[in-house]
Amino acid sequence: MKIITNFEDFAEIMSVMSVDVLKHKVMKLDKDDIFEIVILGKANCQFCEKAKTKTKILQDKGVLENVVYCDVLNIGVDREDIIHIMSESLNKRVKTLPQILLKPSQGDIYYLVGGYTDLEALLS
Repeated sequence: MKIITNFEDFAEIMSVMSVDVLKHKVMKLDKDDIFEIVILGKANCQFCEKAKTKTKILQDKGVLENVVYCDVLNIGVDREDIIHIMSESLNKRVKTLPQILLKPSQGDIYYLVGGYTDLEALLS
């Protein structure tokens, strides 16, 4: 699992976000079509830890190729600024973490999956 520890890497992911795709289309992707999953979380969050654990198990089994984790409150930027950036990029008010993104095998754009329960449904 790659860990993002700086704002520049976080901003790079946010800059290639798309919320244009319908969520049900993302949820119908086959696991083989997923190149990378990004977990935007925070320390001491049980659902962030569950998402990390679930993706790590699948990565160890070879089901997922790349998993990236970013503790958004620990990258050197004020909390309110991070929430604003995430809300703007995701085109929704971010109230909870984790926010989970995926990049399909074919493409360079990250798509919003949702929260932990959405991730669980996608990977089940």
